[in-house]
Amino acid sequence: MKTRARRILMVWLSLLVVACGGDGDDTTKPDDTPSSPIASNYPPGNATDVDVDAVITATFREDMDSSTINANTFTLSYNPLVPGTVGYDPGTRTASFTPDSLLAYSTTYTATITTGVKNSSGVPLATNVSWTFATKATGSGLVDLPGTGQTAVYASGDDGDVSSGVDWPAPRFTDHGNGTVTDELTGLMWLKDAACLGFADWNFGSYRMIDTLNLDPASLGCQEYTATFYSDWRLPNVNEIESLVHAGQENTATWLNGQGFTGVQALDYWSSTTASRDPGGEAWSVNMWIGSVTYNTKGGSRPIWAVRGETKKPALVWQTGQVTSYRAGDDGDLQEGFFWRYLNPRIIFGMNPTNADP
Repeated sequence: MKTRARRILMVWLSLLVVACGGDGDDTTKPDDTPSSPIASNYPPGNATDVDVDAVITATFREDMDSSTINANTFTLSYNPLVPGTVGYDPGTRTASFTPDSLLAYSTTYTATITTGVKNSSGVPLATNVSWTFATKATGSGLVDLPGTGQTAVYASGDDGDVSSGVDWPAPRFTDHGNGTVTDELTGLMWLKDAACLGFADWNFGSYRMIDTLNLDPASLGCQEYTATFYSDWRLPNVNEIESLVHAGQENTATWLNGQGFTGVQALDYWSSTTASRDPGGEAWSVNMWIGSVTYNTKGGSRPIWAVRGETKKPALVWQTGQVTSYRAGDDGDLQEGFFWRYLNPRIIFGMNPTNADP
């Protein structure tokens, strides 16, 4: 009788253990496990050797509420958060994070999509989704020089014959319909109207006009300009303004006016780069007729053209090398362009460029 009672008790205890999820067999099937809400992401988790101009993307498994995908819910971090622009393409269910500037070399980043993101039915993600990736080692990203645009051959082995350099995208320029035009070769965005900022001296007038474009654009009357949300326009450095020159055209200004721009003049446009031979009195300018680069007296009156953004592939515009600033907002102050101090041998062998000597 005691043996029978003991057997009943053991059976009862076994059933209780299984019911409570104890040491019984696990009946959960893979299909029963909730899958990640993200079908794919770029760069992949734990990826290495990622380009410093990468755009971070995440493709969802279902339609999402685009209003919940923003800079607060899709972030990229490396002590602290990386500034950037977040977008969502409902056609492909893909969210994108575009950094405002090139990422650092030899650096590990973490992308995070938070529970603030909801699907089209208003259901939020159950948990935050994060992944990490590492960028290329310092010194591995060399500048690919763009082609000049010249195709006519005047002698064997000349520019038109060899046609070296990065091919130009077709079309090269994108008119955004809001008074801005992006150069798809360099990634830089230009003011469409190259005449509305007028003429001014380098020291004061040119920078004052850039400030006006950022703070009170309506007072300038720039053609079609409605992109008043931009407040980071600047005077281009000499490499940036020269990148617009077409060596295969007799008149670059005429060519640019046929590429979506207006008011481009066949004159010397100011750059933000000071001429080091006479830093107190001269700055570099680029002629939009024949493409010549020359220096002019800073007190003289020259046309002004505004640019914004960071250079991106396929053809990065490199820094000029100027590190001395002669006034706020000039080339030495901003040092725009692709970082090229990594040519220092110390940096090639793995030092962080931000800690390297100039």
